[in-house]
Parts: sequence; structure tokens; C-alpha cells
Amino acid sequence: MSETTTPTPKRSFGSMLKRTAWRLLLVVGALLIAWVLFLYYASYSEGSRSGMVIKLSKRGMVFKTWEGQMNLQTFGAMDPRASTLNEVFSFSVERGEESLYRELEEAS
Repeated sequence: MSETTTPTPKRSFGSMLKRTAWRLLLVVGALLIAWVLFLYYASYSEGSRSGMVIKLSKRGMVFKTWEGQMNLQTFGAMDPRASTLNEVFSFSVERGEESLYRELEEAS
């Protein structure tokens, strides 16, 4: 008795290329999503600053935030013209922090 085995069909080059392209697209998409999440949630600095709020406005196309600027009024520092230096610090208030926005608005 002889057994006959059916050969497994080989995948064509086109189907292998299509499968590889889909996998590559999924990996690139996952990396892009991870990058956007990192940019949105990553904190690169913590601490406190003091000064006077000089600007507060709502900005953003995708991620709506309140953007502001604070004049730090660097006391004692002088430029060559003998006037005090004013350093501007830019900051953002994320959505959901409306109480913080109201406090900043009252302080400005």
C-alpha cells in the first residue's frame, strides 16, 4: 500500500508581499500612535515659577489646550542698556483643568 500525499500549495510572491506590507503598515501605525501619545502625555519638566501672567488663550487643532505666557521679571539682571531683563515662560493648561484656568485668569 502506498500513501499518496497531496503537496501543500506554495504561496505566491504577490501574497507574501501583501502579507509583509500589511505587517509593516501595522508596525508603522503602532509606532506613530505611540509617538503621538508620548508627545501628549510626556512631562519633561516639573517645578514652579513665579511671575505675572501676560497672555492666556485657547489653542490647538487636535489637542485643545489653554496656552499662556508668564513674565518672570528677572530682578537684578541687567542687559547692556542698563534695563532689567524680562524672561517670558510659555506654558499649557490641558483640557479638564478648567479650575486652574480660572485661577490663572483671575491672577492675570
